[in-house]
Amino acid sequence: MKMKILIVEDDPMVAHIHKHYLDALKNFEIVNVIDNGVSAYDFIKSNEALIDLVILDVHMPKMNGLDLLKKLREDGSKISVIPITAINDNQTISEFLNLGIVDYLVKPFTQERFNQAVMKCELK
Repeated sequence: MKMKILIVEDDPMVAHIHKHYLDALKNFEIVNVIDNGVSAYDFIKSNEALIDLVILDVHMPKMNGLDLLKKLREDGSKISVIPITAINDNQTISEFLNLGIVDYLVKPFTQERFNQAVMKCELK
């Protein structure tokens, strides 16, 4: 059975790279690609049972990734999340860790590092 992944990323080029990395792994299915936090929240609330993992950009329009995850956790969601950020900010990473993320990625990262993070979720 394929793991179902939602990509939340406002940069189409970066979203394409994530898709490319996941395609190389074969056992993953991308359920959707969404470019902002508000639309992602609405999609997750309606489709959470169909999503195994969210690849979550931190800096996005309308609602950032940290606020999105906080809102989901407040709603009781236990969905697996891997946040991705360009800024290696200890406070933000700490907040994400406290919200029960699988792993986090700091841009730029290699396909090997991306695979490592995604595979952690698969092992759960």
